[in-house]
Amino acid sequence: MNINGINKNRAAITEFNGLKIRNNAGASDFVDMQNIDSHEYPYFSTRRKNYYLNKGTYGMGVANVTDDMHGWCAYDTDFYYVIKRGNDLQVEKLAKNGTVTVVINNATMQSKSAIASDPNWKLYNRIMVVMGGDIVIYPDWIKYNIKNNRAYSLKKSFSVDASYASEHLYEDVNALMCTEDGEIYALDKGTEQATIEYDYACFSSQTGYFTTGDPKTYAKNNNKYFFQFEGEGTNKKGNVSKYYSSSAMWMIQDEYCCIDFSYGALGYSTMDDLKTALSEMEYEFDKDLDITVKISGISNFYGGKINGDLILHRIKNINNQRIRFIFKGINIWDYSWTLEGGTPPGTSNVYIDTQKIELFVSNFTDFKLNNELYNDLDFIVSEGNRLFACSNNKHEIYASKLGDPSAWKEFKGISTDSYAATVGSPGNFTGAAVFNNTPIFFKENCIHRVTGNTPASYNISYDYYDGIKDGCSNSIVRVGNYLIYYSKGGFVYYTGNQPERIDRQLGDKRYKNIFAGEKEGHYIAAIVEQETNKTYLLDYDMDLNQWYKHQDNNPRTFRIINVSNDLYTFHKELCDDELQHTFITCIGRNLNESQIATVEDDFKWYAESGWLIKEGTNKKYITKMLFKMHLDPDAEISISFKYDYNDEWEEVRTISNTDNYPKTEIISIIPQRCETMRYKVEGKGKVIIYSITYDISEGSEY
Repeated sequence: MNINGINKNRAAITEFNGLKIRNNAGASDFVDMQNIDSHEYPYFSTRRKNYYLNKGTYGMGVANVTDDMHGWCAYDTDFYYVIKRGNDLQVEKLAKNGTVTVVINNATMQSKSAIASDPNWKLYNRIMVVMGGDIVIYPDWIKYNIKNNRAYSLKKSFSVDASYASEHLYEDVNALMCTEDGEIYALDKGTEQATIEYDYACFSSQTGYFTTGDPKTYAKNNNKYFFQFEGEGTNKKGNVSKYYSSSAMWMIQDEYCCIDFSYGALGYSTMDDLKTALSEMEYEFDKDLDITVKISGISNFYGGKINGDLILHRIKNINNQRIRFIFKGINIWDYSWTLEGGTPPGTSNVYIDTQKIELFVSNFTDFKLNNELYNDLDFIVSEGNRLFACSNNKHEIYASKLGDPSAWKEFKGISTDSYAATVGSPGNFTGAAVFNNTPIFFKENCIHRVTGNTPASYNISYDYYDGIKDGCSNSIVRVGNYLIYYSKGGFVYYTGNQPERIDRQLGDKRYKNIFAGEKEGHYIAAIVEQETNKTYLLDYDMDLNQWYKHQDNNPRTFRIINVSNDLYTFHKELCDDELQHTFITCIGRNLNESQIATVEDDFKWYAESGWLIKEGTNKKYITKMLFKMHLDPDAEISISFKYDYNDEWEEVRTISNTDNYPKTEIISIIPQRCETMRYKVEGKGKVIIYSITYDISEGSEY
């Protein structure tokens, strides 16, 4: 027993923490709150006001908009998104000043989309990725160039008009060996039959001939191409060589084959129509393309061996009458047939005269040429002027060709190649990001990093750490030097090593359907509680390692987007019994009046503390409490206590600032005598609490 009298001391809270939903939450911690943040830390303060952009106007505030955005991305200070308006699917741009512009209309989406033939194509979720000055939209495979405000189809394909080709087959569709520039090799045998008998002849591009002497010598002395068949009997191979005096050597020429059409065979009325189509697909005449395309439909030519993946080297315009697709690395003479009167398998005609050799190929009526694009990708990111993607269906990771989001199957052994690799880890991919110039693909229990500078040096690492929880791919955000995301175990930060938990203050709560963004070193997440389906915004201050809760999320935030230095949230709210989209900034922004439609009104807020004087064995009780605070004009605050383990809050004081200027108040309160207690502050308008001081009297342990 204490016989020396009652001990008295004073305690003060001058540093207020954030959420701590745990049994050991103390006087400076809060087990629940709403609309509180850390911008006045170490003081307790209500959050900054938000701003509504275009609320109730065209743009994100149109009534009767009942569909979510199907995809979104930011470029500089503008925000782009795919949205369904009525029966139309279009891409819109929301500028920083709040204006909305349609940049790809429904007709263009349908004409460019690689999936528009699917009756449900408008329902697909989109992935929008910025690559250089372009925005790539998947699975439509549309590229929107921001500078020239044009949309291009990344699916580059041609097919022969069957009705036209059936009438004009041999004169309008043929395959020919040619030079790199698409000039047809012409036979210059003149009157000498010996060139055929000895299985060699002298070639120029189109003109020139020899009359006497050895054709190889003639070709050497006259800078001509020299053609010969090698091999025995009917198993012969044709090639073209040329003599180079600088090295005093004959060099076999690179093999090029062209497929030659009239524009009519391709289904175009005029060459100008064809040029327009080429431009829309970003093809140009006489430009080195060197992209891999797939040929199909030449079913009879050499048993179909010309079908498959070929390198499209160049497209050439022939006198505005014909077009030649020039392919690299294929030799249509490289098969078992003889020159003397023989007919290659699958060809309708071979003729040899004093001018040329030509192979007219049969059955072109279902000819198709296209670049192959993946249609089962789950996540796509951009890094190093390439797109990186993953597929759950094939358990593979891909990289596009350098600088070309339309080329995914370029495998030539050079640094600009595309890339594909199968991963052996179990489970589906759950998210993707780029961190420190490294593409990273997440599974729930595994993290894959793609390191290296070129496809030849790419290496996919396997780290069996906690990855992104399934369904929370939008939770991953870079904040400073960290990646923060939601895993099966909770929120973690990742620096390239083992992820570390950052949410132990949140207790045992589990979340789903998370969208997140970054603002001024804060991680802002719109969450849905796993068990209760409650929705609200969580605010994590990375520097303080503190969590705060913003408004209860009704209407629910369904998108959070970083645009330049600003953070926007999209909400759904009811307006005249119709769902309405509202566009706001998340944790405050300095906008001038011309940029905003509505400044948020004064909002309600509250915070419930942890326990006071819970520790120790002696009897203690609080005799007096002093609250020192700041109140803006029209702000109000109520203070309530919960004594011992009662369930009800008892309101003890309410004050408001009725003046038209801010003021500071000191409130003195004498609480009931109790063993332990908690306090709750709630109100409306901007309030800052500088300190809470309380006097403690201590008795004996009895």
